[in-house]
Amino acid sequence: MALIKEKNNTEYHRINSLNIITNKKIIINTSSYTSKEKRLEEIEYNNSDNKDINGIAVYIEYNNYEIPYDEEMSITEAYKYLKTLDEFKDAEDDE
Repeated sequence: MALIKEKNNTEYHRINSLNIITNKKIIINTSSYTSKEKRLEEIEYNNSDNKDINGIAVYIEYNNYEIPYDEEMSITEAYKYLKTLDEFKDAEDDE
């Protein structure tokens, strides 16, 4: 699951982690890539047994979004929340 929308030279955004601090807050950590293809390149590299010593050329921008605690929060709900923000308004879903 991810969101597709141009934002700060990136266009493919996924939730990297969802940190739920019970009764306090939630932190949504996102990873943003220049394209879906670059995300797939990262997955392929991470799953490879033969890793190049130089790594891969994939730009990733990380962001945290801190929101009030919500006991109903899930990854799906976190994506819905992100779409309420101006920077992700009208973003397309990518399964």
